[in-house]
Amino acid sequence: MAKARMLHKKISISMQVNKLPLPTRLLFTWMIAHADDEGRLRGEPAYIKATVVPMTNWSLKKIDNYLRQIENV
Repeated sequence: MAKARMLHKKISISMQVNKLPLPTRLLFTWMIAHADDEGRLRGEPAYIKATVVPMTNWSLKKIDNYLRQIENV
């Protein structure tokens, strides 16, 4: 797994990304840093909570909703 990832500035003007609500965009971009070399990441809300956003007060239900929004866009 890579130790660091660069995020291209084009993500801020992506039509797909900007269809998402702001908290979902934040989760999406933070998940990128935790993906493996193939761009994969476990998708269980509990894993995402523990790994990507442990310092938020987001419930597992809320994270599941954000993941579904990402999937739908």
